[in-house]
Amino acid sequence: MKVDFETSDNVSIIGNYWPSDSDRAVILVHMMPATKESWTPFADLLSRNNFAILSFDLRGHGESVIQEDKKLDFKLFMDDDHKKSLLDIDAAVNFVDKKEIFIIGASIGANLALWYQSLHPEIKKIVLLSPGINYRGIDSLKIAKNISDKQQVFIASGDFDGSSPFTNTIMSQSIASLLPHVYHKKINSSAHGSNLLIENIQLMQEIIDWLNH
Repeated sequence: MKVDFETSDNVSIIGNYWPSDSDRAVILVHMMPATKESWTPFADLLSRNNFAILSFDLRGHGESVIQEDKKLDFKLFMDDDHKKSLLDIDAAVNFVDKKEIFIIGASIGANLALWYQSLHPEIKKIVLLSPGINYRGIDSLKIAKNISDKQQVFIASGDFDGSSPFTNTIMSQSIASLLPHVYHKKINSSAHGSNLLIENIQLMQEIIDWLNH
């Protein structure tokens, strides 16, 4: 079902929501320039595993392009504009209003998910698909140092994703080395972000099993 909610700085966020009576929810944060629909196959599977699911368009993407009387376009964003997307995740967390919330992010969405977790100790588990070291000013190496030993992170990276072999895997390893509890899944693939799930259906189930563990 389509839903809408507002951020603290008055951006109208449009999402797709799979409701559940469960007290657990998964929030899906897409990569750039993708939209909420990039998560639909995975969201369908997650919803069959007793999670409420919310995928949404980050500000300036898809249908989330209105802030009061202003139109937003991510192509025109400076780094500070991208950083404000953290408020989109905060609004999504408030919208689902569940006892246990997991966040799964792809590419810039992964950096944002890690940043959000670092500021919110109640977020115990997140999944990062192809995170970057410093993407649009979101510095994952600096952020990773603020993750507590009560929080867990699952990282997936493609060995052939990037300008040269192992570029993204090396970046992901650098991030993983700073985290207290991390599982790093290295995949023989050139796919990036949520496209890793399309090329590797097994990865979807592995993530679900990890969330349930």
